[in-house]
Amino acid sequence: MEKFYIEYGKFIISFENINFQLCYIIRKICTSEKMFSNEDKRIEILLEGLTSYPILSKFNSLIKTTQIKEVKEVEGLIKVFYNNFVNVIELRNFIAHGTFLFGDPHGNVEKFQIRKPKLNKDGFQQNTNIISIEAFKKLNSELERLEDFIENLNIYLSIKTPINIKEQILKEMSNSLDKLDIKRDITKISI
Repeated sequence: MEKFYIEYGKFIISFENINFQLCYIIRKICTSEKMFSNEDKRIEILLEGLTSYPILSKFNSLIKTTQIKEVKEVEGLIKVFYNNFVNVIELRNFIAHGTFLFGDPHGNVEKFQIRKPKLNKDGFQQNTNIISIEAFKKLNSELERLEDFIENLNIYLSIKTPINIKEQILKEMSNSLDKLDIKRDITKISI
């Protein structure tokens, strides 16, 4: 059970950090980098209480109003980030709104179950989904790559000169997302 708590904790912390970074970049763009002004406080008020997908959507729209739209490589990386983080949001919602049981139905303690019953016109369906600790570790590793990317993007947006540092950050951003394709690694069974 301890392994699950460790991986779940890592997931939540990384997920929330990405959301914070997205909000920070939104504020930076909207204030033309004049952070901590009254205008910035008002923007932060408007962002407060938004869930992940609206924050991501606003970030995606606002970033297109910046000089980034002229840097095709960065624009492409943001698209990769966006698509992967949408998958992470779906996974987070799936995990956060289920009921956890330790082990799978066969007693394997390296897995856990998430139950999410569904009520529909035909009655009741108890959906049980199995996730292994290893799948959670892999997800966290991939989430860290998204976290690295968004933190480096924040730095990239702030750098005016020298160009060689900006190129180095761009390379790190690219490496973070290289061949990243976050998918749900869950076995679904219905009982």
